[in-house]
Amino acid sequence: MPVRSICLFFLALLACSPALSAEPTLMLLQNSKLYGQQTVYVSKTVLRQIRPSKGLDTVINVQSGEVYVLNNAYHIFYRAPLKQFQADQGMRLSVLSGYLADLPMKEGAAGESVSGIAARRYNMPPGHEGEKAGRVDTDKPFCFGESSMRNVQMWTSRDIQLDPRIQKFVHELYQMPPVPGIPLRLTFTDVRDKDVVELNTVRAVRSAADIALPKAPAGYTMGRSLSEVINPHSSKFLYFEEFSRHKLGGPVNR
Repeated sequence: MPVRSICLFFLALLACSPALSAEPTLMLLQNSKLYGQQTVYVSKTVLRQIRPSKGLDTVINVQSGEVYVLNNAYHIFYRAPLKQFQADQGMRLSVLSGYLADLPMKEGAAGESVSGIAARRYNMPPGHEGEKAGRVDTDKPFCFGESSMRNVQMWTSRDIQLDPRIQKFVHELYQMPPVPGIPLRLTFTDVRDKDVVELNTVRAVRSAADIALPKAPAGYTMGRSLSEVINPHSSKFLYFEEFSRHKLGGPVNR
């Protein structure tokens, strides 16, 4: 689907959906190695992440206690209360537990900016030995082994004071070190001495616009799980694994 059509589709969703937040909002257009190009809307109590490459639109609202995920590529959706989503999200993110979220970061300089938004920079202390597996990109794994990631720097925005629950979801969705604020940029030098821009914000807009809850268009069906909606390709295996565990009395042998 052309980029223009995708943008018009999401604008239409925003226009016709019921408002959930009239709070000050940041709209961020970002390039992410983990997610590709994404648009993120953040207010104090609402987080929305739109990932066109996967056709995914996720809205987390801690005021209403509801989460909605649309998969526009496969015409399926997920809707659940926060507690159920947290449990489902925790299972899904376990496969990424060694990405970048475990890196220790030290608060550094304030007064910098990324795409015109005031930012605070964090640095990883030199000599950190990674204890878990990490990834340079989305499909090529590597182990830290005896080597250290170097020159890790992260910039975040504190333009909006986030509800602690939204801050937690920001950390989980970005899979980045849990420092305060909204991630704007993260760079590092990998074990091959390659400089990597893991995340970069190319546009940032302050707004008072509402973050709306997307409604599933006609013809969409409700998925049985968050994993099915986010990754329909694996759904048959997941169903078989669940059937094996509950009906056959044991896990699947892999």
